[in-house]
Amino acid sequence: MKKTTMLSFVRTMICLTVLLLTGCSRPTPEPTKPSATARYIAKTSIPSSPTPMRPTETEILPTSTPETRATETLVVEEPTRTPNPTGTPRPLSPLRLDANQGEVLFSIYPRGDIGIVKADGSEMTILIEAPANLGINDNRHASWLPDGDRFSYTVDDFGQAEIWVANVQGSEARFLLGDIATNSSHSWSPDGQSIAYVSTRNQIVLYDLATQTRFPLTDEHFRSAADPAWSPDGSRVAFSAAESGNQDVYLVDIDGTNFVRVTNHADADQAPAWSPDGTRIVFSSTRDGDDVKDLFVIDLSQGTEAEGNKPEQLTFADTLDIDPDWSPDGQYIVYAAHTFGAAHATLFVIDTNGERQFQLTRENTYHSPRWRPRERRF
Repeated sequence: MKKTTMLSFVRTMICLTVLLLTGCSRPTPEPTKPSATARYIAKTSIPSSPTPMRPTETEILPTSTPETRATETLVVEEPTRTPNPTGTPRPLSPLRLDANQGEVLFSIYPRGDIGIVKADGSEMTILIEAPANLGINDNRHASWLPDGDRFSYTVDDFGQAEIWVANVQGSEARFLLGDIATNSSHSWSPDGQSIAYVSTRNQIVLYDLATQTRFPLTDEHFRSAADPAWSPDGSRVAFSAAESGNQDVYLVDIDGTNFVRVTNHADADQAPAWSPDGTRIVFSSTRDGDDVKDLFVIDLSQGTEAEGNKPEQLTFADTLDIDPDWSPDGQYIVYAAHTFGAAHATLFVIDTNGERQFQLTRENTYHSPRWRPRERRF
């Protein structure tokens, strides 16, 4: 009996020892490898900031559904086609070069360069030149900060995207946000304290620079939310999304309430941009019925399209007209036009009456033209 008891005791002690060793052991964590984007940024000539703003760890939760959504009845009627009667582009008079004031920021696809050009087409300067031998997609969606001295842009490495901020002289750049949607467009609040961008869930999110916190502006009620544009008074954000059917233009207050459907059409309406006085929105649409994209302008003071306010067509050319933006005086609109059969896009400036036009660039593929907030010289 004593021998049996001793063997049981030994076995018990061995089992306890094994359990303790197994429970206390922890796998050695693998070292974190820098992302492809971080390796790319490190190889550029632009130094990073020693104290970059890091995104918050707070989980982004879906916003509650406003009551207006439950009561609003939206009916998309069959579009009434009003093609150009002649079937040819409308003849436009040339703009006087001295009428084009200020500068325009742009990106070149797919090279990834960010540049600036005077609005009369002169003095083009490349601010950021992306290395040609790196396996990234591009830098694009350049956007001015309200001070007109700095700009932001999206760095895309095929997996996740980041937003970086630089000044016009190119002497400094710093990381602002990571883990955003690929090729994410973004827009700054008028006071420069917040930014609206597209998340990896294809929703619009606001990021407060002072508190480094995020607030989801839209939720899964919308599909493919994109193209945020902050209103000049700072109270609302325009964006495109699909709630039912194709993309339309919406407005929402910056607290995530009071959604308004501005356009109501069976074709896609995208890339809204506010006029400087906040009364009109220009957007890109396929609603002309000729398989191209044209620019349209809607006067918000006259109500929504569902209320009978029909947007006015601004461009009629046989091109894909995208990425519109207003001049600071509200007299002109700059946009990118893709030509069918050609692997490039050029920038054009057109007056808001759609009568006079100026070709701003003639080579490469230009995207995201953005007029400088106020007249400056580089």
